[in-house]
Amino acid sequence: MKTFSELAIEDQVKFINRELKRDKKTSVTKLCKNLNINKSTFITRCNKNNFKYNFDSRQYEKEDIDKEVMQKHNKSIIENLDEKEENKIKNIQKNNECISKDIQLQNENITKVKQKHNKSISEEMLDNIKELLEMKEQLKEVIQEYNKSKSIVDIELPKLELDKGKFKGEPTNRLIKVYKNINDNWIKFCKEEYSEFKMQDLYSMALMEFMERYSKKN
Repeated sequence: MKTFSELAIEDQVKFINRELKRDKKTSVTKLCKNLNINKSTFITRCNKNNFKYNFDSRQYEKEDIDKEVMQKHNKSIIENLDEKEENKIKNIQKNNECISKDIQLQNENITKVKQKHNKSISEEMLDNIKELLEMKEQLKEVIQEYNKSKSIVDIELPKLELDKGKFKGEPTNRLIKVYKNINDNWIKFCKEEYSEFKMQDLYSMALMEFMERYSKKN
């Protein structure tokens, strides 16, 4: 029966991987110690045979040789590029530089156009401000008229109340002449707007308020 050291590296890796799966608490260090093999020796053999330890899976895995071969192959192709291919690359780089310069020039032109446009806008705004200043007096008058119109408030008519306490004595008949249109409007006014009052009371109240307002003795 072969010892662990005598096994092929593939079999050694299989054994180590199996033990690592079986016991989650064990490690490569512990396993090598139990197998009486130097850990560095085992790792060196693994590296030579393209076995790398995956810390996520806790397993030794075969490294992708094709990838390494491809990298070497690509490197060889690059190193063996002839002068014609190198010139192609240089021409491409040169074209890219020209394109970059063209783009930069276009951006500069766009910036200049924007600045010119902004300047024209500023001049237009300045003209508008000057025009407003010239119209200052007219605007002032408009604002004053507006403020006056704002100050005009619709006043609700007070409720008509007859203070009969001011009426003394008995009603008397007194014939006075009144212009027809005034008399007609007065009768219409009393009937349509204050029909709840007697016409003699409204007449007396109107005369009394007229005297109170326009008396020269006040």
